Amino acid sequence: MRTRITMLFLISSVALLPGSGCQQQSGQTTGGAATRVEKQDLVNKRNAVMEDAQKTREARTQELKGMDVTRLAQELANESQTGIEPFNSLAFAEMVRRGADAAGTLASQITKPDRSSFFGLLALKKIGPTQYKQLKPDLRVSILIDALKNSKYFNTWGMPHLSWTDNAKAIIEEGKAAEGPLTALLEDKRDAPSWGYEQYTEYQRYKYRVCDYAWALLNELRGQKTQIPEDPASRDRLEANAAKPS
Repeated sequence: MRTRITMLFLISSVALLPGSGCQQQSGQTTGGAATRVEKQDLVNKRNAVMEDAQKTREARTQELKGMDVTRLAQELANESQTGIEPFNSLAFAEMVRRGADAAGTLASQITKPDRSSFFGLLALKKIGPTQYKQLKPDLRVSILIDALKNSKYFNTWGMPHLSWTDNAKAIIEEGKAAEGPLTALLEDKRDAPSWGYEQYTEYQRYKYRVCDYAWALLNELRGQKTQIPEDPASRDRLEANAAKPS
């Protein structure tokens, strides 16, 4: 994340330099030359950051490839608690690449009913659906709900009024088993932001909170199609009724 921000800053800085995109007037030759040097310096810095980031990524990828499934499962547990999304986890990508042969060992490592098991659970769902279903429903639900509850950003889950990710659909698929834990989150008014231009714009429009995600997921698993109001106060009135058993 820090590398991505640094790269964006450097790229933006090039565009914002004085005189960029404007014709230089006579008598400003020296200033124009200085500006070109400054711009080139920023370009060089940007390229260096990108090159370093790529090298770091390649080194990490090779490190993960050298791990056995048990060790890789521990890396998944570590990354599950960092706040990054599964699609940004190199350990997650590597475990999925291992395929069905890794499913049995991975399943045996999924024992903690909290978000530390989140990436492992999602990877198992992809590479070993049979082993995934063999895990106790209460364990699966506890992992998924704890990950939802403790998310810093909610790109992992999608947008309630637009579409759900496979991760959110995993909660919906649990049906009645997830109803109680989701109902408990209806009192959680903590902000549920998303990053990325389009996602952040939609978050700003709806002012999503954790309770809104819980309510929308409850609607889905109950088979209730409900239009989601933009106004949080309007959602509060609807969510007050959601705690009632279907």
